[in-house]
Amino acid sequence: MAVYDIGSFEGLLALYFASRTAQVVCFEPNSRNHGRLPDNLKLNGFTNVVVGKAGIGDTTRQIQLIWNPAMTGGASAEAATATHLKEIVARAQTETIPITTLDADFEVNALPAPDLIKIDIKGWELQALRGARQLLLRYGPALYLEMHGETMAEKKKRSPT
Repeated sequence: MAVYDIGSFEGLLALYFASRTAQVVCFEPNSRNHGRLPDNLKLNGFTNVVVGKAGIGDTTRQIQLIWNPAMTGGASAEAATATHLKEIVARAQTETIPITTLDADFEVNALPAPDLIKIDIKGWELQALRGARQLLLRYGPALYLEMHGETMAEKKKRSPT
């Protein structure tokens, strides 16, 4: 079984997946989180994990990622979240990150076919799914989506129904 962990943070779920599957493919664009992810995998002895430093979306491009330094797991590129963070966090951090699509990365890096795709990317879930259209149609992996939004209405609006 192969699992794609989109928005891996520091690897909590990647560690879980790595202990139970043949291959894990992680994507974590935040430099701070990405720096800790391989260290956590190494500390736990996992060698069946590939770590990519890119965000996942619907087109290949560069975007601004923003986060609260006290809560780097909440980083987002979604416009409303970015505006909100800038308003409430005096020292919000920004970073330009590359965005790729799962369809493109699958082909370019000869990734294994996914059996499960976990997506936790703070408001970019639909963009990630749009950029994985061919992969989803071809392999039909199970999906685990963590939906984000200020209200239930926003979460439903972002839902891939």
